[in-house]
Amino acid sequence: MPAAEPEEPPPVFEDEGDDGSPNMSDDLSLTGSGSTAASPRAWSMTFNHRGAFTTHRRLLVRLGASVSYYGATSPPAGSSFASQGGTVFQFNAGTTWKPHENWLFTLDGNFSPVSTTLAPTSVTFAAARPGATPTTVDAQLASASGSAGGGASVYWRFAHGEHSSSSFTLAGNAGLYGSTQALTTFANRNGTTTSAAEVSQLCARTPASCPAWLTNLLAPHPASVVQGQLQLTFSQSIRATTFGVVGAYYLYDRDPDSVGVFGVAAFGRSTAQFGAGAPVAATRWSVEADVAYTFNDSWYLSGSVAYAAYTTAGSFSIVANARLDWYFRDHWSAALSLTGQRDVDVGGEALGSLTTLLALRRGF
Repeated sequence: MPAAEPEEPPPVFEDEGDDGSPNMSDDLSLTGSGSTAASPRAWSMTFNHRGAFTTHRRLLVRLGASVSYYGATSPPAGSSFASQGGTVFQFNAGTTWKPHENWLFTLDGNFSPVSTTLAPTSVTFAAARPGATPTTVDAQLASASGSAGGGASVYWRFAHGEHSSSSFTLAGNAGLYGSTQALTTFANRNGTTTSAAEVSQLCARTPASCPAWLTNLLAPHPASVVQGQLQLTFSQSIRATTFGVVGAYYLYDRDPDSVGVFGVAAFGRSTAQFGAGAPVAATRWSVEADVAYTFNDSWYLSGSVAYAAYTTAGSFSIVANARLDWYFRDHWSAALSLTGQRDVDVGGEALGSLTTLLALRRGF
């Protein structure tokens, strides 16, 4: 899967103790992306703790918590402001019911408390008089964002003999993403900075020069979007090889592109699942094909290619991922993942990135 962290396989109840003793795991991962003219080098570190235990032979309870730190980046070429992702916490809980050998039903919930990020953007002021040239300046956006959501899924598996099986998973999820945003500082091309209060006075004197969304963001402005996701997964296993296809469609209670710069400020965070890779805006639909192969129970190689269409017509993302997992000791494993992503906006301008992930996992 091209996401920063792969989906967990359906739980195997026989691996859990009948006495309800928990199975736990700790993950530590470091992610870095290379620097380009439009996107400076970025990095993050995540610690993830999971636990699972049986309350009944056919009922599994799962709990998890993670903390991610997103390092500051230098300003993109031509911009005056850097990005600061800060620290993001995520908590989740769920249960899985296995009424039959080939059926699984799951319920999950997640919560991410409010955390603050800083991101560079740009603002264009309309010309003060006819014939004059509009003025574009840099700005720094502060966003205090959080999320909460939940979902359910049905998993069905059927065998084609001793070495082959197929499975379908139908999942539905809903999430509330909220953010209070404000533009705090502005800078023109020669580096001179201006406060939001000064820009607010300018907009009061010449309101025609300031777009409506800018006026809203000169003071802390709350915004929220509810997202629904429908996802269908098909998987085919033949001996040590597994093939899969995943399709997803996303619904919103309002146009996410119309809520200021909420799409870039909140949807691009890894706590939101908006399709393959690390999307830079809200996704309308996505499709993914993946393949995985297991070598002698110690090495696991997987790869995938995904296409995601953003809600803005004509903009899209293509993601390719390769990942190698090594199970080198009892309860220990390490992983190396490379992800290439290309985003194209409605005007045809493309932005590419290459992300590397290193991870270490311990189970106990």
